[in-house]
Amino acid sequence: MDGIKKSRAENNLLREISAVIREKVSDPDVGFVTLLRVKLSTDGRYAKVYYNALGDEKSHAKTDKALKRCAPYIQFEVASRTRMRVMPQLAFIFDKNLDYAMEMQKIFNQSSESQNKNDE
Repeated sequence: MDGIKKSRAENNLLREISAVIREKVSDPDVGFVTLLRVKLSTDGRYAKVYYNALGDEKSHAKTDKALKRCAPYIQFEVASRTRMRVMPQLAFIFDKNLDYAMEMQKIFNQSSESQNKNDE
């Protein structure tokens, strides 16, 4: 799969997976999920779906279990909506980068505030 075709397929999958989760999945454990990106394998048979969710570690674990439980259903729904030759097997992965970035931003803000107080 070349770069442009792969990128287009990843964007299409991201859009369709998010629509299926929003419209069709009624599992209360899924909660508020934000899909960040989809990475297809080189042969197109596997897709890693990176997501983030609101809440604490306990709710993240519940969301992770719910998404893994719903993955075959989501895969079936996306396959019926798209015209892909091979529907990739979906693997949902919690992405901690957003949480890490927010934590670092908080630390930077605190250090700049303390530096501003010291300058005065």
